[in-house]
Amino acid sequence: MRRLLLLLAVLTLSANITNSQDLNKNQLRGLEEAFRGNKNEIYFKIDIKDKEQAVLLGKTISVDHNSNDQVCYAYADKQDFQNFLKLGIDYTILPHPNSTIQDIQMLTTKDLEYRVDWNRYPTYEAYEQMMLDFASKYPSLCKVYSFKTLASGRKLYMAHITKDVDEENDRPEFLYTAQMHGDEVVTYMLMLRLIDHLLSQYGTDDLATKLVDNIDIHINPLANPDGTYRGGNNSIYRATRSNANNVDLNRNFPDPEDGRNPDGKQTQPETLAFMSLADDHHFVMSGNLHSGVELINYPWDTWAKRHPDNNWWIYQCEKYANSAQKNSPDGYFDDENNGITNGFDWYEVAGGRQDYMNYFHNCREITLEHSGTKILAENTLDNHWTYNKEGLLNYMEQVLFGVSGKVTDKATGQVIKAKVVINNHDIDNSFIYSDAASGKYYRPIKEGTYDISFIAEGYAIETIKNVEIKDNAMKVVDVQLTAKQAAAYFSSDKITIEIGDKVQFTSESLGTPDSYEWTFEGGIPATSTEKNPKINYSKAGKYKVSLKIKKGDFEDTYTVENCISVYKIVKMRNTEVTVSSGLFTDDGGIENVYGKSKSYTMVINPEIEDTKVKLEFTNFYLEESENCKFDYLKIYDGTDKSNLIGTYCGTNSPDIIIADTPSGALTIEFSSDRNSCTEGWQAIVSNVRDTNVTEVNTDINVYPNPATDQLNIVMDIKGAFSYQIYSINGTLKLNGVSNTHKIKLSGLSKGLYLLKVSNDDKVYRSKFICE
Repeated sequence: MRRLLLLLAVLTLSANITNSQDLNKNQLRGLEEAFRGNKNEIYFKIDIKDKEQAVLLGKTISVDHNSNDQVCYAYADKQDFQNFLKLGIDYTILPHPNSTIQDIQMLTTKDLEYRVDWNRYPTYEAYEQMMLDFASKYPSLCKVYSFKTLASGRKLYMAHITKDVDEENDRPEFLYTAQMHGDEVVTYMLMLRLIDHLLSQYGTDDLATKLVDNIDIHINPLANPDGTYRGGNNSIYRATRSNANNVDLNRNFPDPEDGRNPDGKQTQPETLAFMSLADDHHFVMSGNLHSGVELINYPWDTWAKRHPDNNWWIYQCEKYANSAQKNSPDGYFDDENNGITNGFDWYEVAGGRQDYMNYFHNCREITLEHSGTKILAENTLDNHWTYNKEGLLNYMEQVLFGVSGKVTDKATGQVIKAKVVINNHDIDNSFIYSDAASGKYYRPIKEGTYDISFIAEGYAIETIKNVEIKDNAMKVVDVQLTAKQAAAYFSSDKITIEIGDKVQFTSESLGTPDSYEWTFEGGIPATSTEKNPKINYSKAGKYKVSLKIKKGDFEDTYTVENCISVYKIVKMRNTEVTVSSGLFTDDGGIENVYGKSKSYTMVINPEIEDTKVKLEFTNFYLEESENCKFDYLKIYDGTDKSNLIGTYCGTNSPDIIIADTPSGALTIEFSSDRNSCTEGWQAIVSNVRDTNVTEVNTDINVYPNPATDQLNIVMDIKGAFSYQIYSINGTLKLNGVSNTHKIKLSGLSKGLYLLKVSNDDKVYRSKFICE
């Protein structure tokens, strides 16, 4: 509905704006004053009422960024500013970011004959020479090519870096590009420094060598040369955000929600060049560099809903922010949520390259913002390289982690382009493909245990179950597919829903089946012969879905256990509830972020007699702050706030919480400030039996608690004793005999456990947390 109202508003606005004659005298005067002196674009700020108004503004002008949803900074050319004036919103013209650099000293080709000065911006000709010099100086590691010559004669250059660069390889492809906005020039220099570092430090620096040896690296330092050199090739004075046609290139890409040309402008030559580049390569990960603030931004930009790999994105973004903060003075790279933000939470963007790469090319791209000042003083450029070098290299290294392998034909050994899907996980095009030329696939993902399906036309679908993946490590899973005339397969638009919601199922079966026979456990209807049915679920549970296809005499069946999780949703609010099972979420529910300026207290009581409430948090992310002073979740044992279990924010998840008072209840307190909101939380609610976990002997103690690899026991027992470790639900997890008072905890996941120690006729019990 929000989208529909905004669309109607934009259409109404567009219908009312025809030419400058529609403006009143004051607006006409403002238009002429703003563009006096033949300016190409202006920079201004607007006091905004709310995010809805900010979204509407984004349909009219090029929003640069928002500040706490109170002030919007934006660019506009003359036509867009004329359209903006029709809104009747107050504004303040600001000095253009390019106005600070009139006397800048540029690095010329003549200077390059002596040395490269990294504290000077290059002229366009010097930039060209630097790029060509990289290739000539390191011919076995670097090729430099132009993938587009613009009408101005300027070129889009790419440095291709890898070991034995002229030879074919099956290494994962990685892309960095910078300066789509021509006046954000610090990113330009960072990429030139990165190219130089990788090449000059190869064989000397371990990480640089590892990256060049194992990754097919592509770096484009200057994605908008016409904007950067708007005032001529010899200076970045008069640099503009937009290109030569006054178009913001980062609003000009096809959008997952708003379609092609979401900005209403013709697809630009630079945009087409990058789209063609993405078609010609198989980029596994990428980064798009900007400046104007200091943070790292992760998808989506166009939707409030989260990417299926949201926890992986947060993990990567926090690593980058932490490294930037570690290598810089206090106050650097801490905008928004301590240096990271979800794109939509910050401000909505339609037509951005980040969403284009992630959705249409199954890539993993982030947007990096490196400086609050767009055009830095020259003597600070080297400092910013120091701040960001570690983060840039470490993010690139992540392409070597997750799961990878090769997909081949079982009979012939020929490589196959296959769709690689993480079952019960991938939606919104988060799946990937193996490379058509090499058969290799690379799938970065957060650690966990996953079932992975491999799907290719003309082959039976192969599913590898229980693939265990660790952070910062690579799991290799090679797959051989068997030729088959048809294969059943399907996807769904949701995997977690509220009771009463519908799920759209889509057959992606191979081999053009003659018929479809669906079976939906718990679904209404329970069966269907449609190709793409929509099914309602009215009861809580985890349900199996099965699809049988027929083609002539041949048939094939694809089944997914626990395909759809249906929950009674318990949203955070001021109330008291009684629940036996459900999904406890922030006030935004499953898909939306939590609200600003909220203050809630909820009591959750067990519905089943003689049980206690258990919360198992599957997702958790609140705005991070020291001592959780901004947004926080507090959990209390019992029906009031007298017994605090813990205070949580950032990604410090409560994990598993179980009530331990006779009431069996938990009291939850949530508070958010008026600033940034994040994804919030999801926790599975259940009722568990009281397992009498209180210590029955005062002379037993365990440490450390929480424990990781080993638990030490302090008690008055000599010699060997037997032990059992149970989950909080009473499932035996570990048992054995020890005579050292030490127990190895190998194989235990995070959570609360019960320890039972037996010696002769004595039984000792305690509880501990494994983390």
